[in-house]
Amino acid sequence: MTYHALILRNPARAEATVQEFDQLGITSWCAQLIDTIWPTDRTELVRMSEQLLAGKYQWLVVTSVNTVRVVDQLIGEQRLPASLRIASVGEKTSLAISELWGREVDFQPTLQSAAGMRDEWQPETDAHLCYPHGDLASSTLADALALLPVSVDEFEAYRNVAAGSGEYR
Repeated sequence: MTYHALILRNPARAEATVQEFDQLGITSWCAQLIDTIWPTDRTELVRMSEQLLAGKYQWLVVTSVNTVRVVDQLIGEQRLPASLRIASVGEKTSLAISELWGREVDFQPTLQSAAGMRDEWQPETDAHLCYPHGDLASSTLADALALLPVSVDEFEAYRNVAAGSGEYR
């Protein structure tokens, strides 16, 4: 029996999966369904990056590789403060943080999801958190953080649009 798979990702981001499938004898194709673009107004993102670099936050909450890339573009060659702790949703995001920022994360949940972060992470009382995310992020983590004795600044880091829609970053 021959197996086939359609991977709904950008081919460059699906490379490891394609290689694994090849080793298993699975023929695969990639189809990117969404693109990520900048928000219409970047004013808040610029302010966020300035505050991150100035050391305003105790925690940076990162729930996607896309968010890592956006923050990386915003800070350019500058380095995040060593005192800034980073909470990552999972392995892929943590790997992107390591590769782009040369940093290890301070928290990563066992269950790699917003629900895992909600259930496993307890930032200290009165901590100031920076939480950039995409426009389609679920409210799971934000709702949970709102119940904690912390201060959270949320930012729309990127928007999701249909691939090939003509909207660009």
